Amino acid sequence: MNITKERVEKLPIGGLLWDEDLHGFGVRRQRGKPVYFVKVRIDGRQRWLTIGPHGSPWTAASARKEAHRLIGSIHGGSDPATVRDRKRDEPTIGKVLDRYLSEYVAVHNKPSTAAEIKKHVERDLRPEFGASRIGAISRSEIVRWHAGYSDRPYYGNRALAYLRKALSLASKDWELRPDNPALGIRMFPEPKRERFFSDDELGRIGGALSELEAESESPGGIRAVRLLALTGMRLGEVLALEWAWLHPAQGCFLLPDEAAKAGARAVALGKPALTYLAKLERNSPFICFGSDPRGPLGEAAFYRLWRLARDRAKLENARPHDFRHTVGTYSAQTGANAFQVRDILGHKTLAMTGRYVEKNIDPLRATADAVSRRVEDALSGKTARK
Repeated sequence: MNITKERVEKLPIGGLLWDEDLHGFGVRRQRGKPVYFVKVRIDGRQRWLTIGPHGSPWTAASARKEAHRLIGSIHGGSDPATVRDRKRDEPTIGKVLDRYLSEYVAVHNKPSTAAEIKKHVERDLRPEFGASRIGAISRSEIVRWHAGYSDRPYYGNRALAYLRKALSLASKDWELRPDNPALGIRMFPEPKRERFFSDDELGRIGGALSELEAESESPGGIRAVRLLALTGMRLGEVLALEWAWLHPAQGCFLLPDEAAKAGARAVALGKPALTYLAKLERNSPFICFGSDPRGPLGEAAFYRLWRLARDRAKLENARPHDFRHTVGTYSAQTGANAFQVRDILGHKTLAMTGRYVEKNIDPLRATADAVSRRVEDALSGKTARK
């Protein structure tokens, strides 16, 4: 007899029906809902191909239509069972992301960059794509997901870039799929922000820091803010600073390769920065220590202190990175050329040795001295020196 809705729904547990008109099409009920299937021979082997359980979307009519398609494709020379098995064995995007982090990011990226990539992977990529099979993810799916970041273009673009790299490795190096569906997806425009602090704003920040210092509020965080202002270093570089990297005689920090985003470099220090550092108590290996002096200040603790200082200074939309723009702007205003500004901010990797520093740090130190003097005056509320 033919398979019909009424017969399927009356099928008892352990029951089996074969369709009279379509050879190989059947339905059986082992437990739960009845399940439609096709039984065929492929290359001499008997194979059972599951269509799906009875109910939406599989009714007797739709299951018979799918059975026709499967049997026709087998007669045409394809092997749906092998395709099914291959898809079942495909790794998930989550597994691909794990491999991306362990085999590529951990090997080729600096720890600070690796931590940033991992943050995007866990926050933006894994929840959305982690359970999908590598062969199933489509370009339209990625475009739709990326469009959800239109109000946060920077984060959306970074996450898309990391997904694109992971899929590139999956297609080219690991041969898990033939293409990279993330290639060519347009990034959001990112408006550039070049905000820098005025002398008045620096004065308000300095006043807020003095108040917080008197209240014994996060001494490591206060140190970090002042060093950001006086040096223009990156936040990650400042938080990682160790006393062993300070060389007062040369007037600089010597950052090792793993501590600097752009590679090992010398950070020229002006006299106010050196004077400030000389006054600090060395109660930890780290200049900007955390609640446990044996370790560095974490980003979360730093931002808590920064928000307190920013609010007391009555500054809106102010970021720690704006100190870096401030130092770059003030450096240019001293008459420093582009090469000196580049080196002050560490925009180029420099393989520094002691002799190299002694030979080349002087012009940078002069610029750093002029800039940090102006910043120090502003932080202390004095009239800026010309």
